[in-house]
Amino acid sequence: MRSEMDDNSRPELIRITPSSRVWWIRTPINSWWWPRGIARGGTVAAGEFLVDAHRMEDLLKQVPPNWKQKNLEIVLETQVIQGRSGPPRIAAVHVW
Repeated sequence: MRSEMDDNSRPELIRITPSSRVWWIRTPINSWWWPRGIARGGTVAAGEFLVDAHRMEDLLKQVPPNWKQKNLEIVLETQVIQGRSGPPRIAAVHVW
């Protein structure tokens, strides 16, 4: 049985979990951020995470003080609505 509402009139709501990962990679010579996303929405969320001071403050609450001397993996999740990603949220953090 079909709904009276046409499929095209409903907003697209897709939850992608996890949508992206961001790594802090440390080598003996240097360190760098390495963002990666699943599809466009995940990549956008990873980039937004790195440039948002409030999101980085949330991260700093979850990592040890010496995190810059270690490797770090952050798993992010976001919602993609009609092709646009929402704000990234930290789903998990791993430090080694």
